Amino acid sequence: MQIRDERREDEERISALITAAFLEAPHRDGNEACLVSGLRAAQALLLSLVAEEDGQLIGHIAASPCRIGGKAGMR
Repeated sequence: MQIRDERREDEERISALITAAFLEAPHRDGNEACLVSGLRAAQALLLSLVAEEDGQLIGHIAASPCRIGGKAGMR
């Protein structure tokens, strides 16, 4: 398994992976992949890594700034 920064050509596969991961989650709303795509488009992802094995995308993790209780989170 290789963990690396996401690349532009990974975007569709990341969206598909996120959609599949949340497909049966009771708290899903169907917009999870759009959320990540929106953060990417706004250049608000501080980190976006993929896990790849044998040419297949098998994982994704992303982080963005946030506010909790009006206080800034990651910076």
